[in-house]
Amino acid sequence: MTTQTQIAQVATMTPEQIAAEVGTKAPTTIADEIPEEVKKRAQEMLERIKNVGERDIEGRNNLTDEAKSFGSEIRRNIAHQSDLLNAPIKEIMGSNDDSGDLSKDLLALRGKVEQINPNKFDFSESGFRRLLSKLPGIGSKLEAWWSQYQSVSTVINDILTNLAKGKDVLAKDNITLKTDRDKLMEYTWQLQDQLQIAMLLDKELEAWAESLDAAQKKYIQEDILYYLRQEVQDMQLSLGAANQAILVSDIIRRANEELIRSTDRTLNVSAKALQTAAALQVALSHQEKQMAAVKATNDMTVDLLKSTAEKAKTQGVQIVKDANDVSGMIEGLKQAFGDTIEAMDLLDAYKQEALPAMQSNVELLDDLNKKMKEQVERNTK
Repeated sequence: MTTQTQIAQVATMTPEQIAAEVGTKAPTTIADEIPEEVKKRAQEMLERIKNVGERDIEGRNNLTDEAKSFGSEIRRNIAHQSDLLNAPIKEIMGSNDDSGDLSKDLLALRGKVEQINPNKFDFSESGFRRLLSKLPGIGSKLEAWWSQYQSVSTVINDILTNLAKGKDVLAKDNITLKTDRDKLMEYTWQLQDQLQIAMLLDKELEAWAESLDAAQKKYIQEDILYYLRQEVQDMQLSLGAANQAILVSDIIRRANEELIRSTDRTLNVSAKALQTAAALQVALSHQEKQMAAVKATNDMTVDLLKSTAEKAKTQGVQIVKDANDVSGMIEGLKQAFGDTIEAMDLLDAYKQEALPAMQSNVELLDDLNKKMKEQVERNTK
């Protein structure tokens, strides 16, 4: 199961299931099994509220402010810690479109291996091309194919280097995730205590307020309970979010550990196999190159002998024949003179035909200019 799939499943889990996985409490079970120390702290605050005098304005204001900010400092710490946890998670989850140098190197390696695959390469060349390939600086298709091997080894080394770098990044991510996760766990426990205290206070204050006079009851309900319940709701949300962040962090760390081990196997086993395969391909290419060189030499020798004999047979007679044959030149001059006379006749005819049309255009433009002048003079008056 992939990390992405596991993280997606977290979103479908209930708060109780998440809390069970993390080892904390869910907001709905926070009131179960309250420690005695928490009960004692809740009772101390309850006594302070009960003992504040009706005319103690400063004391009442302080209690109201305390109710408004109950647990806020811990919630801020949890929010900050969750941001730290989310940073590497977002980086990992968002890197599927392009995973940097490693993915580019893998694509480059695939392309180069396909280029140098002897079963897919066309080594055939024409006789003329084989002759040219013997000239310095031109080379053959086989030589161009062979040069690809130089870049293959470079790409393999780049892949291994980037795999090692990626492994180091994962290890550093896990250190950060573990540190932040442990700190978040401490804040979560503190938040659980604060939430339990607030819920105990809420229960006790609500029952106690029923026995008070109208003014005192109004103060307890509107200035203490109202704000306390707001903080309870916020703390419940923070607790659920913190539990989820801890669980996601654990999933990412476990996946990173597996990926680190997989990378080690690749570097120690698969990489060696890749290098061996490349070396075998080089050895095979030596054979192909030698076979092609022998064949090219034999073909070139045969072509040279055939072409030399053919030229010796026909070239001398053809040269004498071509040197004394002037019929083509006479026919060409005759055609050129005829075309020139015809072109001059056509030009004279065109000029005669164009004169009436040009006169008509002159008269038309003169009439239009007169009309335009009359219109301009009319508009300027």
